[in-house]
Amino acid sequence: MDEKRETIYSLALNCFKRRLPSNQFLNFYNELVNEQYGSIVNNSEETDTKIQDIDVYGELSASLLRILDSDSNVLIADYVTEVLFINYNTELAQRLIPLLYTCHNSSQLALLFSRASAFFLNLNDKLVIDQICDDLSELIIPSIFNHDFNTQDDRIVHSVAKFMHNILHLSNQPITITSNRVKENIGVLLFRLSKTNRLLHRKLVLDFETKLKFKGPIPNIQQENRSDEDSPSIISPKLTENLAASSKNLTSANAGSSPSQTVKLARYCKNLWLNNKILNWSTNEKDFVSNYGSIDAAVQKLTKPLHSSVENVMLDLIETAFTSFAQFVSNKHYHQPNSDFNLLERQWTIFITKQLPLYIMEHIPKKPDTVTTALENIDHKVIKALKSYASDKDDSKNRGEDLFEDLPNKNMDIRHDFLKNLILMGLQPAAVLNDYLREDQIVEIKSLPSTDSVIIKNAQGVNETIDSFSRFIQEKICDLDVESMFDINSGTMGSADNAIIQILRKFDTLAATKQRDLSEVFYELFCESARNFECKTLSKICCLVSFNISHSLTTMLAFVSPSKFLAVAIEFIDDIWESHMKNSASDISDDFEPNTEFVCFTYALIFVVNIVKTYNISLVEANTASFHISPQSFTIKLMSGLGNISPQLILKTNTEPTELLKSWVCDLFINGSISDSLMKEVNVKDLAVMIPFIFKQSVFSVEARAIREISALTGGFEYFLQPFLIVGLIGIVFWAEQFLTALRSKEISRELLDSIFEMLNSVLDPPTLSDESRPLHTLILRLNAIHLLKSARAFRTQSRSNYGIYSSESEGDPKLESLISHLEQVARSGNLYNVDPGSLSSDSGYPRKEIGNCPFSITAENSVNSILTNQVNSFWNLHSSTYYNLDYLFSLIEIITPSTFLEDVLSALQTKSSEGAIISSRVKELDRETIVSLDYLFYFLVTHDLKKTANKADLLQYMESSAESDLDNKKVTNESNFTAKHEHAPEEDFDMLFGEDTSIPGNETDIVSNDWKTDSIITHTTFDFLENSFAAVLHTLLLAEKNSYEEGYSRQEDYQQAQFYHDKYTEVLKSEAV
Repeated sequence: MDEKRETIYSLALNCFKRRLPSNQFLNFYNELVNEQYGSIVNNSEETDTKIQDIDVYGELSASLLRILDSDSNVLIADYVTEVLFINYNTELAQRLIPLLYTCHNSSQLALLFSRASAFFLNLNDKLVIDQICDDLSELIIPSIFNHDFNTQDDRIVHSVAKFMHNILHLSNQPITITSNRVKENIGVLLFRLSKTNRLLHRKLVLDFETKLKFKGPIPNIQQENRSDEDSPSIISPKLTENLAASSKNLTSANAGSSPSQTVKLARYCKNLWLNNKILNWSTNEKDFVSNYGSIDAAVQKLTKPLHSSVENVMLDLIETAFTSFAQFVSNKHYHQPNSDFNLLERQWTIFITKQLPLYIMEHIPKKPDTVTTALENIDHKVIKALKSYASDKDDSKNRGEDLFEDLPNKNMDIRHDFLKNLILMGLQPAAVLNDYLREDQIVEIKSLPSTDSVIIKNAQGVNETIDSFSRFIQEKICDLDVESMFDINSGTMGSADNAIIQILRKFDTLAATKQRDLSEVFYELFCESARNFECKTLSKICCLVSFNISHSLTTMLAFVSPSKFLAVAIEFIDDIWESHMKNSASDISDDFEPNTEFVCFTYALIFVVNIVKTYNISLVEANTASFHISPQSFTIKLMSGLGNISPQLILKTNTEPTELLKSWVCDLFINGSISDSLMKEVNVKDLAVMIPFIFKQSVFSVEARAIREISALTGGFEYFLQPFLIVGLIGIVFWAEQFLTALRSKEISRELLDSIFEMLNSVLDPPTLSDESRPLHTLILRLNAIHLLKSARAFRTQSRSNYGIYSSESEGDPKLESLISHLEQVARSGNLYNVDPGSLSSDSGYPRKEIGNCPFSITAENSVNSILTNQVNSFWNLHSSTYYNLDYLFSLIEIITPSTFLEDVLSALQTKSSEGAIISSRVKELDRETIVSLDYLFYFLVTHDLKKTANKADLLQYMESSAESDLDNKKVTNESNFTAKHEHAPEEDFDMLFGEDTSIPGNETDIVSNDWKTDSIITHTTFDFLENSFAAVLHTLLLAEKNSYEEGYSRQEDYQQAQFYHDKYTEVLKSEAV
């Protein structure tokens, strides 16, 4: 018998090594069982008497238990599930199910229950269903509940609960339970579940009430406090050990919340925390994982900190990441006008597929089963959302399917990208990818790369593995000739022979370890070349990263924060450049050649504008402990004035701008070039201001018909495109957008428009460019190509057909069409974000989609009132995420001001509480619900204000200050407030987030006039981060109410309310959960 057991066990191991799917294992298993035990199972008369005495199913169950204990892997669990439940046999089940709890590997047992649960969810074979239902009362349920769940960990409790939830739904008849031990253990399971997963607990209670019929004493399956369930919770992520803890551990400050509500709040805070870190490029912070692990204890306000292992923290982080991402993409599906707002989407993808594997490698490199357990624990609604998102992305690409492709895309989602990166880093076996594909799909694992090595083709065409990134990049950067490699037709680097270009082109496919290494190397070279004034190296780095080949710059910013790059670039432009120019001023000879230095300055300035405009990074964030931006910063003045050209020329370094301007205009438009002596008199910073000024005045002169012959002007403008002068084009491309927008509203002749577009084309779409100017010109044009394109398209006119009906074609001046075509080509050639791809091309000369005026279409689908109503309901119903994504909400708040948002939401929550009290008379419970909903609101408010962890101490210092003289008061009176209609909490916020919209069309919040006026916003003169902050609103309100109360102009209740809100904000700000 031992030999036969060994044979079955060996079969399972061999199938597992070959990563055969469970259905193939079942075929081999049946053949082997028929071969060894067939005569006994079939009761053959020829069977030897001794053999007939063998307990076949006892032997098989022993073999299956040994298989289950052999390894912690999903595929092993699938094998046992396939034999035990899919190929259901009552006799085998009678011997094996009662022995399941003897399995020593608890994680594998949890996997078994989870896989069986998933099987029951989709089971439609009536024969198997009838067999299982027949055994529920006497076999399955008594065997499952013949064990004390007090001794099991949470994974077993959760997996058994899901198992029971799905298997009970197979039965249409009541199931009789007579055993007192079974009833007692049912009560224990429910009690354990109520402490960790309230929603699943509620579902299982309903199942037991409707499906089970108890004889004798009835176990305590009722929920202890029904009022706790008025607000839904969301399944997943799992909680770390002892998450619910005991209410004895909660401080009095949190006494208003029940343990289940505290659990919901912890999930919500994790979601906010992670979203905010990703939104603000802070996922690479030093203590990222430990800070995440402290959220539970901070929210629960435990007198003793939770001692969760790093394994549990990582398990929770993985589940939270996938759940929060699913909520994020589902929210995007709700709001289609913003579905192309894809920068934050890419940041999420980088975090999950690249940074999360690095944290796994750092904290749990020897725990591959933790990752698979986390993936197994992800709720099926989350998985559905991830699959739907991946399917939509694939459909949008409209690419043909390769029938012989090793990696079928239609079944891949972000979970598989995550696993493939773990495989690259050696943290998971390659075969794990098949465990998460559909049963009818298999990946040929031999084709999967399983090492993070980077391979390029050398000059001889031979594959070469790069050993040291740092040394390799430093060597190759010197040989890089950016100008010769630039392809003007494609608008990017055309040569694939250069090693660095090869690496950047496949940057998306590099392992996370190599992406991080390359990011750090580029940053180090960037710093070194800037501070040593190595202009050639700095120019090359700025050029490469600004082209964002394969989204390389975006990924680099995830590993090295944008503020670090900005600080170095601004320091170079403002300080290092100035000091170098002063030191070298006396050394300028007759052979002065400004190309290298001026080009370097231009590249650095392009890089700064690109970071600020593309990634919406504030220049204030460049302030670091070692570098502070001067109030007189050239970069600050230039960035704040982009699009506006002063009517008077003011230069930074030249004290007589009028004389210099006259000399330049004379040389440029009469002689056709600028003399070397004149070039020596001007700094590149002066050029950045003077050239746009000259261009503007020239265009205005033509518009005013002061100049009619423009050939001399266009010839001079083309000289502006020399590498050492092209810095002036930055100001022109931003000014031209505003000029065209204003020009569209004027009545101008066709002849004059032709002249203006000819002038614009001379700098925006020139017939020729030098090799050195080509990449510079493309990068500068791309900085504002989208807005320029929108302004230019406005001059197109639709043509009428012979029947008097507008046709789909549009007409435009040939010069206009040339400009539009060039702008479209420049925009399409780059990796632009938050732009609808359909708006970047024309069909028969007519734009298929209109370019928006701003990144977000806030009121495209709903009014502001409706948006606020939905978000207020989300706070009130204690959803585990905000109704709208953070970037959308933050944009809304910037439009309506924090003061209005806060006033309206607070008023709405108070109205809901008072209306609910009138309706239900549950005054005390509603008061408690109001307090809990305020927790959700104030965690959101602090999250909005706290964009950088470094600002936390300053923000807290500001909130605790009491000197009114410290404040620069700006009084803003808000005379509107809204009253939200009371809505009953939806059944589950998962339905809201993953498919069922719980908002009621037409049932918008009513806006009513209110006499309550609030003085806000206060901005601390030295705290730039207080701009548009809730901290300023609350602190101003408190000081104003305090002064008013002390002088006898307001009630004590108003002052106390302001103090309460102020203290609530400060309490949350002090918490480790933000």
